[in-house]
Amino acid sequence: MLLEDKKIDTSLNFKAFQLKSEQLEKIHTFFTSLTITLGKPSITIPLVTMASEIFRYCISANYKFVFDAYVIQSLGISDETSEMKNELYNSEMDTHNAKNFISLAKENNHPVIFEISLEDPFLNIRVSHSGKIDIDSINQIKHTHHTIKKLINESEIHKLNTDKKLMDYCHSGIELMLLTMKGIGIPEQNFEATLTANRTLYTIKIPLEIFESRHDIIINNEIDKQNSQMNIIFNQLQYSIIEFDLYGNIKRISGDLLYLLEIPEEQKDSLPSLIQDKFYEDIFWGPFGIKNMERFENYRISIPHLKNHFSTLFNISGSLDDGKILTFWQVVNINRGEQQELRQGSVFEDVNMMRIVSPYIPVMILDKARECIRKGMHSLPVESKEVTIFFSDLISFTQSSEHLDNQAVIDLLNLALSNIVSSIERYGGYIDKFIGDGLMSIFMDPLAAVAAGVEIQNNLLNLNQFRSMSGEPTINARIGLNTGKVILGSIGMKSRMDWTALGDVVNTASRIEKNSRKNSVLIGSSTYNLVKDSVTHSEIINTGFKGKEGLHTLYFIDSVNIMHDGAIRHIKLLTEEDLDF
Repeated sequence: MLLEDKKIDTSLNFKAFQLKSEQLEKIHTFFTSLTITLGKPSITIPLVTMASEIFRYCISANYKFVFDAYVIQSLGISDETSEMKNELYNSEMDTHNAKNFISLAKENNHPVIFEISLEDPFLNIRVSHSGKIDIDSINQIKHTHHTIKKLINESEIHKLNTDKKLMDYCHSGIELMLLTMKGIGIPEQNFEATLTANRTLYTIKIPLEIFESRHDIIINNEIDKQNSQMNIIFNQLQYSIIEFDLYGNIKRISGDLLYLLEIPEEQKDSLPSLIQDKFYEDIFWGPFGIKNMERFENYRISIPHLKNHFSTLFNISGSLDDGKILTFWQVVNINRGEQQELRQGSVFEDVNMMRIVSPYIPVMILDKARECIRKGMHSLPVESKEVTIFFSDLISFTQSSEHLDNQAVIDLLNLALSNIVSSIERYGGYIDKFIGDGLMSIFMDPLAAVAAGVEIQNNLLNLNQFRSMSGEPTINARIGLNTGKVILGSIGMKSRMDWTALGDVVNTASRIEKNSRKNSVLIGSSTYNLVKDSVTHSEIINTGFKGKEGLHTLYFIDSVNIMHDGAIRHIKLLTEEDLDF
């Protein structure tokens, strides 16, 4: 038997109470070693995805189990109030990032158990957690798969990127694991979920035949070219054909493709090694692979020539029919040693890539880019615009966090910034950049910027009341605003650019923030003059800034009135006395 013959380590076991990078690294290392040894590195990522996603799902399910078993029961909340339970659970995750759930799981010995073992003819992945099976999550895959397939068939794959719920289904937990299983050719019935001794056990049975490679390529210059007219079309469009089986093995190939790539017929078996693993991952093994979607279009890949430094870029389309995958390869460009500038990959990669990177790109840049595309522009413009620059910085964050471990520091910083960002976005602000433990944002409406600042300080004050009661360090921030004309433009170099606000208004806003205090919002006179009819202030200060002449008049805001969500809101800046600290 294949795995026993090669004397490969086919077992992996560990227990976990939380998701850690070293556990995911163990899974990745195990499958990488296995697939490389067996000469099938192209299936590494799908196998890692299946194992990692079911492990992530079980960790999350374990959190929910201890939440129900220990937190909800102690509060006396009934099952009927599921909405309240969900709100409490999400609030706890946002505030403490599962820290309390992890402690409860450890104290009461509720681990997630992960194991991989060889039981011919399968390599089995088994993962279990405490509590009941979440049937709803398992059933969601049926709706997801049919919806995605419908979008593909109607050429509306772009809608995936705008449907957050659908994207969440496709890219997490059991849904992604099952899609990947089908993509790699593992039947859905090879996934089992069973309840044993108050634990839910999930089993994935991986057939050992997916690790086998077959090299029995047939050269056929007349593959599906049924008549002379078809021959003319193929020749004019420079089409070649490769037929694959369901496991990605080449079965038949056009002889003209071998000729183009300078591969002698007696060396035809070398072609699979010239095709990048990424092609197999995307087309055969991934959740959006051909076994799920039944066809693909306009996938680009560069194949090196066997005898020189040339390479040919192909545009590939294909379909699944009667257990075989017929792919059509059209020459796009022959590269004779120049740097390759044409993109490789598929529309699915673009969708997934955008989903991953979009949280790292300021919304203002994405909005401006879409506007430029609609206007037929190819780059972001240089503009002059009046805006309100909003700076916020955490006070003494380094000292507050110096006794915390690395993860706790990140959790604390994310907790603070998430509170700040949520108010900025609620009032229409754009996050321009994070600067250490602070941030810079841009508002088109100065009154909205002031309202966001007051709300942020009130939210932090309320949060600190609970943190003080539990002995945790408080989170305090300075906030400073300034309004005026800025230059919005691109800075940097071609490989890495930033589209941001530049000018004296930005520098002054930063200096105003440095003069602010905790539980305060400090604004410059240019901002105050625009909002004075809708705000009250508690104090006025005059201060000088290094490198700038004269004194600057600054205002500490006490309250703000603003029309928001169809109603006038009066927001007063709270103090510690208001909350009886």
